Parts: sequence; C-alpha cells; structure tokens
Amino acid sequence: MRLKLVTITRILGAVALMAACTVMPGADEKTPRRLESVTWSPSDHKLTWVISTGAKDTAGKYKPAKSQTYNIDMSAATMTLNGEGRRFSRDEAKNVQVLMDLVSKYAVESTIWWDQGQGTPLGKENKSDTEVNDRQQERSKPATPRQRPAELIKISTDSWER
Repeated sequence: MRLKLVTITRILGAVALMAACTVMPGADEKTPRRLESVTWSPSDHKLTWVISTGAKDTAGKYKPAKSQTYNIDMSAATMTLNGEGRRFSRDEAKNVQVLMDLVSKYAVESTIWWDQGQGTPLGKENKSDTEVNDRQQERSKPATPRQRPAELIKISTDSWER
C-alpha cells in the first residue's frame, strides 16, 4: 500500500504539533495540559501516550497535577481512555501504523549505528557544548540509511531481537 504524500504530511504535521505544544489548553480551555510521553509497541501495534493536567506556578512554569493514559490499538482501529472505547477509520489506523513503523525502523537502525561505534563520543569537556559537537559531526558524518549496506536496511521491527 502506498500512502499519499498529503496523508503522510498531515500525520507528520499532527505529530510535530503535539510534540511542539509543551502546554495545550484543557477541555475547559483554562486548565493547561501537556503531552508527557508517547510509547509505540511495534510487536502488538499499540500506541500509548500520557497527558498531564496541571497549572502554571507564579514563575509561569507548568506543574503537572494528574495524568491520563490514552491507548490506540491499530489492529482493531480503536482508542480507549478510562475504559471507554471508540472506533475510528481502519485507513487512518493503517496510515498511523506505517508512520510509527518508520519511527521503529529509525530506532533499530540507530541501535545498529550505535553498536557499530559510529558518531563522535561525548567527552566531559564538550558534553553540553552543542556548537563543538555539531562541528565534529559535520566533519565525520556517519552513513545515512541510503548509504548503508543493503543487508542493514532489511530489518523487520516485528521480530528484531538483540
């Protein structure tokens, strides 16, 4: 199945927007909420995320008070919150699953990259110096996925084990 570029762009845009919104309005538009974590389980095609509800302190910093866990089962095209379930389009579930499998593939390829000792090790003197780190990475760019040998690209996230 080939996804339309518009669909992928829309999905990526929604994910980026959610991640970029540190604090979003609550259901009553006055209570701030924040995306705390997102977990994808590639083995059972389930997406889980946690949204906290809180308040801003006097310095304007968000302080979470309580949280809710949302779950999506892509195989069943259902979303649940607090025991209440709702169905959504199977096409949407397939599209999101493709996107999340892409993120999973990136994680697997990054693990291989790490295991191969690629990249510039951080030393104590430049751990927080991103400018120095960026310059070092420019000089020794690791192979991109397209430059890597074909056998490293053929990875199934369904059965990857270490």
